[in-house]
Amino acid sequence: MNKGIQRFQLLDSKGYGDFSKTFIEIRDFLMNLEKDTLKKLDYHWGRWAWMFSLPYLDSKFMQKITYYKDLDQIVALMTYESNFGEVYYVIQEGYEYLKEEMIEHAIKTFDEIGTLRILIPDDDEEMKRIASLHQLIPSADAEYTYKMDLDRDLSYVLKDGFKIVSMKDEFDVAKYGKCLYEGFNHELPYLITEEELNNRRISLSAPGIDLSRSIAVKAPDGSFVSYCGTWYRDGDVGVLLEPVATVPEYRKQGFGKAAIYEALRRARDHGAKVATVGSRQVFYQKLGFSYYWESHFWVKK
Repeated sequence: MNKGIQRFQLLDSKGYGDFSKTFIEIRDFLMNLEKDTLKKLDYHWGRWAWMFSLPYLDSKFMQKITYYKDLDQIVALMTYESNFGEVYYVIQEGYEYLKEEMIEHAIKTFDEIGTLRILIPDDDEEMKRIASLHQLIPSADAEYTYKMDLDRDLSYVLKDGFKIVSMKDEFDVAKYGKCLYEGFNHELPYLITEEELNNRRISLSAPGIDLSRSIAVKAPDGSFVSYCGTWYRDGDVGVLLEPVATVPEYRKQGFGKAAIYEALRRARDHGAKVATVGSRQVFYQKLGFSYYWESHFWVKK
């Protein structure tokens, strides 16, 4: 590495629900990379915040998360998301020479349980070349990003008796949790326990989340039938959708569209120009999202 570049590991966070000083420092690094221009980053700051907001995070390996500094400024990050062994990387422009070091470090540090998978954008030819030299090959497992310009009609119509609410208006974690649980097609009945409610509270507590842009469609019976979360900082060019869910019996009735469009309208009112979503579902394409880029996980031969 060049003189002045130092490698650090995340030591001050226990993981799930622990938004430490270094967590904030890394989040700000990720935020500032896309402040003015949308870029092809597989690890948006919203993913970083969402990772620490969910109980699925394997917190035993937090100290393996690695970031690089040039003097006092973070210039690169290597992390996993939920499962240790998967690797996501982000490099600030001008520091691409760190790729060789980062691949070598990932192989030494993130393969402790023998399941190393490094996500590499398909158009990052240099990282793909380096990965090949280290006996990694592309798998069929991919992640897709779609985008939509927000200078478009974002109007919608709700059926009588249904209305839009935000989590700031109505912070009901039981309704929120039930909507996501059923919306993600879990078959067993939703159980409202203190642990479950606490998990849902934490999922809405990450620094940087704006509950006024976390949108639900409320049914006449008071339940939430569709939900759209957003990750957005006022004035930035891009807004990320996550999570999005609609209860099965309320699908194909415009409720998902309404939640998404309302969330995007509110982000647009504060400066957002483009929305992205980590999905290629036809549902999003019908709303106006189009292909932006894809990345494949590279694994050991």
